[in-house]
Amino acid sequence: MACMAPKNAVTYYHVDPPSYVWQEIPETPADHAWRNPKLRSTIYVKANCGSYFEDRELKDSILSLTRGLEISPPITQEEMRIANRKALFQVMDSDVDGVPVRLGMLVISKNNCLYDFLFISPKRYFADGVPDFLNTAQSLTTDPKDLQ
Repeated sequence: MACMAPKNAVTYYHVDPPSYVWQEIPETPADHAWRNPKLRSTIYVKANCGSYFEDRELKDSILSLTRGLEISPPITQEEMRIANRKALFQVMDSDVDGVPVRLGMLVISKNNCLYDFLFISPKRYFADGVPDFLNTAQSLTTDPKDLQ
């Protein structure tokens, strides 16, 4: 999954963590990661910038998040605006190590960076975690003057 690629050396952005019920995962290849034990769910955030950035359609970038997984056709797909750019949010079903899960994926391309947001959850808890996932994605700030 793209969120699991090596960290980039130069990435200037900020996202708000999900609500207090999410616990930060300290050691992860993603830039940010949180888990919610009650929902058995995880949120990952990763920026791929500079030489790690590939300028392509957002729907193709979403597919890179699912590389190596068998996925369902999109259950839902929605375009939105985040950080003054077009973002694409898709929901698909998959299996991770034989466990059925629902994936929420959101990608944004801005300033020679691709921002990947990935939400992995058992299907029965997915709807409960989506608001926190989307709030974190919608909090994306990339302007250096806003990061101070």
